[in-house]
Amino acid sequence: MVAIYSIEIDTTFLGVAVEGNRNAENQIESRLLENGFEVIDTGQFTRKKLIEASLMKGDPLEANKIANDFGAQILIHGEVRRSFVGVRHIFGRPTRFFSNEIRLKAFETKTGQVLFSGYETRPPSGSGAAIPLEDATTDLCNKLITAIKKHERNGTPQAQRYELSVSHISFDSLPKFLASLKKIEGLERAEVKGFKSGHALIVTEYHGSLMKLAEQISQMKKIPVEVIGFQSNKISIKVKK
Repeated sequence: MVAIYSIEIDTTFLGVAVEGNRNAENQIESRLLENGFEVIDTGQFTRKKLIEASLMKGDPLEANKIANDFGAQILIHGEVRRSFVGVRHIFGRPTRFFSNEIRLKAFETKTGQVLFSGYETRPPSGSGAAIPLEDATTDLCNKLITAIKKHERNGTPQAQRYELSVSHISFDSLPKFLASLKKIEGLERAEVKGFKSGHALIVTEYHGSLMKLAEQISQMKKIPVEVIGFQSNKISIKVKK
């Protein structure tokens, strides 16, 4: 999960800082996808703002918890600074110039371990000139990806605990459903914790995100199911008749 924000902005030209954030976030997510990582979208504006608020007040542990609850194994957060530095004349016209600075940190959300911390800066540029910031982001992102891949080589990511709330399932169908679940790649454990009136609660441990698990469950063949919702660490499923 990627969260980029500004810690310094020029209030008169708020759009400059906001645009820098969006560009950097999109750029990092694209590079991660190109390198085979699965990027999780927070899916909710409120959740994203909670993560940003935690980071802004210097509380990465709280931000990690929110990201981990949503299924992210790694939270990448960054600070973008496009702060006003002065006015320069370009072709005789006054142009406002802004700094181009970006700092990135990557945390393992479950343990809080710092996987990467880095900083890049480029000379100031005009308000609409985003190339220097993009260049700095590219260099920093390459170092970030190298650090994450090194971490993956040195240790297998821990499995995440997810609950499955399964409705419209008979008791006789439970063993068959569990057998299908256990064939999902990355699923380490699946255990029934409760059953009542056609409703089962199953606890799983899975190497991957909540969204990826939901996607794989929806593709099960032997017992067709429909994913009807998911949030935090819980997926709601209905067995098709």
